[in-house]
Amino acid sequence: MQHIPGQRRTETSKVYKKRIYDTLKALAIAITPSMPMRAEKQCPEAEWKTIWKNLALTPTTGEDKANWYKVIHDIIPTNERLHRIRIAPKDLCNEYNQKDTLIHRMTECGENTVNWKRIQNHIARMLRVVP
Repeated sequence: MQHIPGQRRTETSKVYKKRIYDTLKALAIAITPSMPMRAEKQCPEAEWKTIWKNLALTPTTGEDKANWYKVIHDIIPTNERLHRIRIAPKDLCNEYNQKDTLIHRMTECGENTVNWKRIQNHIARMLRVVP
């Protein structure tokens, strides 16, 4: 508390308490070591700094970035994930009767197949190869 200036004349008690709280919170965050994200734990071999940088710098819509974020953090509710946390009765896809993984959901299932083909073509154009 010795490093936080006292209440100013023009400052109400509520504002002063909030300033103390914000300062103590900032100090607590500063001394707490940061925990790696779940995605980083699951794929430690990936170069996550590069992935986050590329995602931030990619000239695409906010919706696309939000979808990439969901995929990277594995927060799309697949039956595999829901079954693991005991919410879904089975871990199979309702449509194809195979394991409902994130990769299946994003590349093989429903309308996402069209999106996956479009993404493959876009990547192929960038790399100048045949998909």
